Amino acid sequence: MNKITKTLLIGSLVVMAVCLSIFCLGIAGNASASFHGSMEINGEHLIPLNKNAQSAEVSSSSKPYMFYKFTAKQKDFIAQYRSQKGSAALQVLIESIASKKKSGEGRFEFGFLYDDDFLSETELSHELKPRNSIKGTFESLAEKKVRLLFCMEKASALPAGFYLYGNEPFSLGEVKLEDAKIGWSKFSEDEKSIPLFAFGPDGGFVDASFLAVDFSSAGQIFASSNSATSLLPKVELQFAPIDDVGSPDNPVTFNLRAGNEVLRVIRAKKLPRMVIQCSSLQEPFSSYEFIRGADMLLSVFMSENDASLLPSSGLVLRGLPTDLGLVTDWPQYNWRRSDYELYEWAEFPGIIFFDFANSKIQDQFFTRLAYFVEKEGYKGSFVDDEFILNNHGYNAHDYGAASLAKFFTQAERQKIKLNDYERLLKKVLLANSIIVQRDDGSFAEGSGAVVSMSRSSSPELRKKFLAHECWHGIYFTNAPFRNLIAGLHKKFNPQAREFLGLYWANNPNLHYDRSDDFLMKNEFMAYMLQQDPTEARKYFMAWAKDSFMPRIAPKLCDYVIQNSAEDFVSMSSLLDSWTFENWGLGAGRVSLILR
Repeated sequence: MNKITKTLLIGSLVVMAVCLSIFCLGIAGNASASFHGSMEINGEHLIPLNKNAQSAEVSSSSKPYMFYKFTAKQKDFIAQYRSQKGSAALQVLIESIASKKKSGEGRFEFGFLYDDDFLSETELSHELKPRNSIKGTFESLAEKKVRLLFCMEKASALPAGFYLYGNEPFSLGEVKLEDAKIGWSKFSEDEKSIPLFAFGPDGGFVDASFLAVDFSSAGQIFASSNSATSLLPKVELQFAPIDDVGSPDNPVTFNLRAGNEVLRVIRAKKLPRMVIQCSSLQEPFSSYEFIRGADMLLSVFMSENDASLLPSSGLVLRGLPTDLGLVTDWPQYNWRRSDYELYEWAEFPGIIFFDFANSKIQDQFFTRLAYFVEKEGYKGSFVDDEFILNNHGYNAHDYGAASLAKFFTQAERQKIKLNDYERLLKKVLLANSIIVQRDDGSFAEGSGAVVSMSRSSSPELRKKFLAHECWHGIYFTNAPFRNLIAGLHKKFNPQAREFLGLYWANNPNLHYDRSDDFLMKNEFMAYMLQQDPTEARKYFMAWAKDSFMPRIAPKLCDYVIQNSAEDFVSMSSLLDSWTFENWGLGAGRVSLILR
């Protein structure tokens, strides 16, 4: 803004005091009839500095401004608010009251006033310096009314007040102090017809096309890196309800460009909201464009992350909520710890996902547990530390709450000396209520599951491990899904089922206990869903031709080869369709966001 011509209330401070007592803006029920809504912050009325501000209305284009000042107590409150939350924002509701016959472009503007804008307590400078502001036109808005939210920079001087401008008649309906956020919503929570536009300290222009959002000033209000005391923000998307989501081969998608990355979002019927952690992106503080399916999007906001996700005494105990499609190539420099990062599956809360810097760290967390829970000949017993150093459990892991509670209860009773990482695992499980400690020191089953993989595996294997282990996570936590799998497992061709069981029991890297019915059904499900149905035939045919299986079960291998692994392909396809219809997921894919 180049210049603001001030319009001040004429008179002495005594006259001002009288005016304030008559015209001060109040909450609903106490306000003068000429006022629109509440003009309070922290229980105190704002100080109007001109007649337009007193009436909360601009009625003439010759006097197009409203000027308001915060009281001393309000400034103290805003300072405290910003200090506690790390940021703060002011939100206003404005509405055009111009005649419908009025022609031309109804421009509006919203900006802050600062201490150096004042010549005295109540007198503004004749010319205000250029500053960042929010600008727009009423003509671009369907109902000619809008909520504007302007964020205050976290490390700059606090505003002393604010101004509003309009070159056609308009009114101010409400003023609120809010948490900082950047983005837009096509409607407000309380009134569906009023859009909300939220801007960073750089301000900007209201673009009612809803095709993009600029987060380039986010670093002025949010943390720009993850550390022991700070977290990068998150971006939340809200979508319109959808009935037709397409098919597994051709799903309905929404595409956005975030800086130099394009994200493809697969729509699911029962998932109207999604979260994208800024720490998952290469350029989170940039312009985002919605390049496909923009009409599906109802709102997009960047906001502060939950403080409970901050490391506690250097320990990362709570998972970052995310779609798991972003995990496999999450920038490791954004991890909250160098040895692992922890996530919570946003679509299935309670399923906690570890990604480890390497397999050796993963082994310290899970090898003793793996042998205790699943390994034939070891189940129910504890291997020692030397065994862990010289033996590998799995390349990826999955455990339900019941097994985890049993492991830590038995370790407590037998006074097993757990290593530092196993004790850290216990803290993570307790913090997420996956296990619950009883008064006697034992552990009860809570809710949820834990899965993991490491960066030692190749990108292709990590993709397969992600799918395999996360399907286990759903199996542990979703009873209707377990019931479905139980029925399908029972109906599955007995020869194909026996082929699977022999492979698992005799594979030197697995040694699954075939007497464990829960394990057998769980693995049956995961192997059917860990790859796309088009890959299932090749995958299982390789078992029958090129593994150790022809030596120990030649007749079963002949059966699989003669039938071109059709039993496995058909089951994979069936589950692919079922999981897509219910969750938007599919065989080989446990994510709704793809880079």
